[in-house]
Amino acid sequence: MSVVRAQAEDLPFADGSFDSLYSSCTWKHWPDPVRGIAECVRVTRHGGSIVIVEIDGSTDPMTFRAFAFSSQVPLGLRRAYVRFALRTVVGVAPDPTAFAESFFGARVEGLTVTKIDGTPFLLAHATVT
Repeated sequence: MSVVRAQAEDLPFADGSFDSLYSSCTWKHWPDPVRGIAECVRVTRHGGSIVIVEIDGSTDPMTFRAFAFSSQVPLGLRRAYVRFALRTVVGVAPDPTAFAESFFGARVEGLTVTKIDGTPFLLAHATVT
């Protein structure tokens, strides 16, 4: 196994290198999400799946707080974690519309963007055409 450090907008892999692509909680950090999606599509083979999970920027504070308090964040840190995450994670994450729009123009079909029940996360799934 090897590790490759790269930017989402400029992946160092040949076209169609992967059968599928999965990304978790990185979209909000991409300087250009549309270009990042295009790169994800480029490196995934025709017919392959792209699955991207991201925090829902439209999550209300009570929903996020409930999630955080049910997670494994240490009890004494939960309140601080919620304050920090609402500002620096949820506050910069896409809402479902912006998340879906980042796929527009990409060579994909069957795009779905759904909320993962009981969590403050969105799941995008599409097939590369």
